Amino acid sequence: MVAARGPSFYRLFQYPSMTIVKGAGMVMRAIIEESTVDISKRMQMLSLTEGAFLRHLHMALLSVGRDLRILANRQLSGYLLSLWIADNDAAVDLLSRCLPRGLLDYLESTAKPNGTEIDYLQPRNNLEIAKSETKQGRIMDLGPVVLRKRRQRIKSGVNWKMFCFQFAKDHCKADLIWNETTREEFRRSVEDELRILEQEKELAPSNIPISWNHTEFQVFSQPLLRLSPGDFFNSVYHRFLLSAKSEMRCLCLKAMAVTYARHHITIGSFIDSKYIVNMLSKCTNPAERDHLIFLISKLVQNKDNVRELLCAGILPLLVDTAVLAHLHVNRAKIHNQVLFRIILVVFFQADVATKNDGTAEWYYTDKEGKRQGPVTFNEMKSLYEEKVIFERTQIWAQGLDQWMVLSAVSQFRWTVCCSVMTNALYNFTELCTIILDILIQMCAFFPSRDENECIVRPLPQVKRSLSEPV
Repeated sequence: MVAARGPSFYRLFQYPSMTIVKGAGMVMRAIIEESTVDISKRMQMLSLTEGAFLRHLHMALLSVGRDLRILANRQLSGYLLSLWIADNDAAVDLLSRCLPRGLLDYLESTAKPNGTEIDYLQPRNNLEIAKSETKQGRIMDLGPVVLRKRRQRIKSGVNWKMFCFQFAKDHCKADLIWNETTREEFRRSVEDELRILEQEKELAPSNIPISWNHTEFQVFSQPLLRLSPGDFFNSVYHRFLLSAKSEMRCLCLKAMAVTYARHHITIGSFIDSKYIVNMLSKCTNPAERDHLIFLISKLVQNKDNVRELLCAGILPLLVDTAVLAHLHVNRAKIHNQVLFRIILVVFFQADVATKNDGTAEWYYTDKEGKRQGPVTFNEMKSLYEEKVIFERTQIWAQGLDQWMVLSAVSQFRWTVCCSVMTNALYNFTELCTIILDILIQMCAFFPSRDENECIVRPLPQVKRSLSEPV
């Protein structure tokens, strides 16, 4: 009977008397929990159309005061809200438009809030009351008191207490920005909507029912507005160009890489890909080098970027950096003693002239301009430590097109000239792995066979550059 007169019943929530509101809430709780599924669903939807959902949302989250009646009604409102959103997609969608996703995740949390909260609703123990009344009566030969077991056809599965606890706290995380400012914007939006709804009901004739337009209600919060991926990517890139600190530049490069990896279709091609190659060729910081290569590994997801990178001469830089993996000696140790002995035999049979120090293939010009060498790689390191050669010293080895300064050769730039490697993002083996993935992705865009398995000629540029002799 009460459910059939649902709209009239929901008007009780509009009374200024907190006692009437509490009584109506207790009856509503019983209706939703113990009625049939159809009646419970109807009452859930009426909570939205009659505006009771918004009123109790304000009471549960935004009511102030330490009066016992206010605290009790706050708990009751929270319990009603948890019942109204149970298997109710419209109510869940409304909450998602009002509150950030990171805050709503606490509704599904299994954690408990710090401290214990007093139950101000004070549920009656009907069994104990009935027993005490029978003991006080004169008729003592009646049978034991039997009460009907409480039915709960619809149960709340949300952690409203934890959600309410986190709502009152400040959060500054990657997926949640919530503070006094956002709470005030939420309060202002809810109170404005309640005031407009009350005005519309007062202006409407008494015989015309008014329904709340809950499908369009939304809370706009400036800190929660999400930038488009393209705008965010360009803003971070602009910040990267203006920053002089290596830590900030690395952070910007990482943010650009993560953003492009997730939204490369939306962002499209990056017109400054060739400048990234230029920065990599002039880079002398291991951390920036690794973050630049990390960014390039995401940029190659776009075919137009691959063309720009190839035209800018990315392949020689990547190959020269990849071969540094041969200098990474701190790999996993070999536990097989047989293999270890074979390696020892190979070392002992090596040419004594090399002194287990590599091949003598490097030439350099001394301070007088005379050519010296050949010397090994380790000998070059010793000469650098002894201040015999410097970053601007001209060196040459077979395979180089011309004499080059020491710091321009990757093998010396990242091992000799760059002594501090603690801030590098990857070791040489990990760096080589990422570069190989980049090369594989580049080759995937320009296959050497077409869809009919015919050989493509002329050979694609990326494979032609990789396979041509040094």
